[in-house]
Amino acid sequence: MAKTVNVRELAALLGISPRRVQQLVRLGMPRVARGKYDPKICRKWYESTPWRRWARDQAKLSGVIDDLLSKVDPPGGAT
Repeated sequence: MAKTVNVRELAALLGISPRRVQQLVRLGMPRVARGKYDPKICRKWYESTPWRRWARDQAKLSGVIDDLLSKVDPPGGAT
C-alpha cells in the first residue's frame, strides 16, 4: 500500500493551503479515504489540471515581461 499523507502534509507538498486541498477534492482530486491522500497520485492530478498549467504559464509570462521591462527601464532610474 502506498504511503498516505494528511491534508496539511499534502498542502505543504503542493505549495497550497489546506483549504485549497479541500476545494480540489470537491473538484475531483483523488483521495484514499477521508483525510488521507496518496501524494504521488495527487501531485500528478494537480500538475495535470488545466488551471495549474494556466497558472504556470502565466508565471512564466510574468517573468518574461519583468525581464523585458528591466531592460527597457533598469532599476535605479538610469538616464
